[in-house]
Amino acid sequence: MSKRLWSNSVAAAPVQRLAKAAIPPPVTLLSRWLNLFKINQGSRAIIGYEANRSITLEEALEAHLSEKPHRQRTVEGYRYHLSRYLGHFREFPISDISRQMVRDHYIFLKQNHGETTAASTMRTLKAVINTAMRLDETLNSNPVGALYIPGPKRRKVPPIDLQQWWTNVSGIPPVRRDLHIAMLLTGARRSSILQVKRKDVDLDRALLTFTHMKTSDEPLTFPMGEFLTKLIADRLLADIDRDSPWLWPSPMSRLGRITEPKVPGLPTPHEYRHYARTFYIAAGVPYAQGALLLGQRLPGATGAYVHLEHLVEDLRADVQALENYILARIR
Repeated sequence: MSKRLWSNSVAAAPVQRLAKAAIPPPVTLLSRWLNLFKINQGSRAIIGYEANRSITLEEALEAHLSEKPHRQRTVEGYRYHLSRYLGHFREFPISDISRQMVRDHYIFLKQNHGETTAASTMRTLKAVINTAMRLDETLNSNPVGALYIPGPKRRKVPPIDLQQWWTNVSGIPPVRRDLHIAMLLTGARRSSILQVKRKDVDLDRALLTFTHMKTSDEPLTFPMGEFLTKLIADRLLADIDRDSPWLWPSPMSRLGRITEPKVPGLPTPHEYRHYARTFYIAAGVPYAQGALLLGQRLPGATGAYVHLEHLVEDLRADVQALENYILARIR
């Protein structure tokens, strides 16, 4: 009943007018939806349907997260979306969430929080409702399915002048300087390289272990090139009196390490990752080897059969090729 009532009151307006109209504030939308919900609940109570009500969004989220193991960051992201951007849907039976409700809320999120947030929230909502449909046989369709959700925009990364970059990076404090050089020579993700501890460095074998990986619970063992090995050896020696467990210590930080690596005029951690991937190709490193060193999954069924931990020493020549390419352009 709710979908028909919603459709008659809102969806009858022309699409063009809907796109141009100001989206009601969340309080107004919430009041409208709650009124519909109360009407529906009253109708169900009369016909004795309440005992067999549809699964709610909150219940569906718990079911979705319990179906299979998820990384902690994924769980936190789902819960954040529900509490921050979908809170008014939390206790709604999913059968009462219509396409028009979803469409209105998507427009509201885009206008107030940006397209990226709106799209990622809708992807969360779609995934949770898909799980609900597998559990609740009364649900026949996903209201988010009719919504066009654009994919992530391709990041634009400007070209880098390596000589100018070297001049700029040489002028910042030593710990940050070495961190920025390491970000370029490893291409590691921000969270991976910032959380490296001194114990994760094996100078005898020239290995650096990244214990926090985005796509896997397994650590990544990175074979260091000659320049990076010496740079980190010097960093460990210089910081020995700080009594810090971190490779990139920061006494002013609550965590005792650098948490914000960005420096004006220098690339961001993700831009360094783009540059490393590009320079691997320029240095003649094959696609698969470069991807493995960046902690990326190889495509296709074959990728599941490739184990980086078995290839560490075989990939050292590729890491050295990247170093040689970069060093030749800054000296």
